[in-house]
Amino acid sequence: MKQYASAAGWLALISAIAALLVYIVFPAQAPVAVSLAAFALLNGLCFAAVNKEEIQRRLRGRMGIHGFNTLALVLVFLGILIFINILSYRHKQRFDFTEGGFFTLSGQTQKVLSHLDGKIKLTAFFKTDTQEKRDFKNLIDSYLTLTDKIDLSYIDPDANPSLAKQYGIKTYGEVILESGLRKTKIAKTTEGQLTNSILKVTRNETKTIYFLEGHGEKDVKDIGASGYSIAKKTLGDVGRKVKKLSLIETAEIPNDADLLVIDGPIKPIPEKEQDLIESFLDAGGSALLLIDPKTQVGMDDFLGRWGVSIRDDLIVDPRSKLFGVDLVTPVVKDFARHDITRNFSLPIIFPLLRSVAGRPVEGLKVLDLLKTGPESWSESNYRDGNFKFNKDDDYKGPVPVSVVATKPVFKQPVPETSKKNPLSLTPKEIKESAKEVKSGTTGKKARLVVIGDSDFASNAFFNSAGNGDFFLNTVSWLIREENLIFIRAKERKKSPLQLTSTQGKIIFITSIFVVPVMVLIPGIRGWWRRRAL
Repeated sequence: MKQYASAAGWLALISAIAALLVYIVFPAQAPVAVSLAAFALLNGLCFAAVNKEEIQRRLRGRMGIHGFNTLALVLVFLGILIFINILSYRHKQRFDFTEGGFFTLSGQTQKVLSHLDGKIKLTAFFKTDTQEKRDFKNLIDSYLTLTDKIDLSYIDPDANPSLAKQYGIKTYGEVILESGLRKTKIAKTTEGQLTNSILKVTRNETKTIYFLEGHGEKDVKDIGASGYSIAKKTLGDVGRKVKKLSLIETAEIPNDADLLVIDGPIKPIPEKEQDLIESFLDAGGSALLLIDPKTQVGMDDFLGRWGVSIRDDLIVDPRSKLFGVDLVTPVVKDFARHDITRNFSLPIIFPLLRSVAGRPVEGLKVLDLLKTGPESWSESNYRDGNFKFNKDDDYKGPVPVSVVATKPVFKQPVPETSKKNPLSLTPKEIKESAKEVKSGTTGKKARLVVIGDSDFASNAFFNSAGNGDFFLNTVSWLIREENLIFIRAKERKKSPLQLTSTQGKIIFITSIFVVPVMVLIPGIRGWWRRRAL
């Protein structure tokens, strides 16, 4: 009988191990695992019944006592692990130790997810158990930890061809996002694409941005180095309409215009067109003027009325050499406190830059947004290429190169008292003026941003440093979408270890010879001493 009991004990042990392996490796085969576990339990009971006295004797012995102590310690340890697991489940926290925080969602994504109102249905079409699916899962899990408004489902196109055909899936890895009646599809599941697609399907309105043409401005359809096609595509990716506008043809700025961009004109803008632009601003519109050095656009009087002063100069910055660029390619890192530059720390590279400074104008709020470094200066005699600071003609840095101007929009007619010089008002008139102005405004403000360069947002420089981010942030503020001011999603950095020939030889000798010898010598010494005994 004891021989059969011994066999039952071994069968119980083997069956229990097999049940555990089946449960871990083949979770879908749960019935098989349960059957093996039941078989192990039955054999274990048979073994215990036959060897009851022996088991009791061993349990009362010293080995049994030590075994109980060990079991108690194991149970306590398991209890601690379970408690920690429960805490981690209820209070989720992720740690990212990669260079640059690659697995940490960008500020844009976090802001977008925090402002989600409705549910988003996300359907991901991946083959089962592929590296592409695992990479996407790592990314989307970061989203799911920040919001519960994304309903995620995975579909294998091979297992569900009809559903894949219904959604128009052509390749593995495509993702469909749906919210209400809006739907979009993405094939490249990066953080930037995913967040932009979320914006597309959740935004209630579409902003329209017009780029002025007819004066040599940058072309939003030009894919060359000087074109603006990347800027246009990036704006379109977040659901904004980008159109061209020729005031010579239309003689008006369309009613659906949320922003007018004048990007690097090389010819003067006629006064009639300037009047249209100013009327657009006075009605509460927004404009972005990018005025390059070495150009005369004939807008000095217009800009003066909006508290902006531009000079015919070129910014020179000796510190630019530290960034591997030319003297006349300033790298700007000095930002004023403003919604556009909030939490912004990336430098902006300007290929050529002129000074743009604010000046006080009654009724306007003017701010110098960007300034160059303290070692820079505004070079007036730049045409001969001999850049040398002249205290009589040039301005020492920091030099302002961008201005933000805002002005309240008044109802018609504008209160009479508010037109008077504030210095000539009596205390009673000041109080009345304050009431009149408050009641005479619409609550809306005209917004204007002027920057002394347009090439920083061209195709050649858009993805350099913080150039694209600054351009997009500026546009977001001008179209009154401050909640979308962001830093774009991070890209994985390639950081290869660069070694000189000498460093490579040192590492080779250390790993092949020095370390083995350091281990070998104590071993030989120990062997020799033991041999002498």
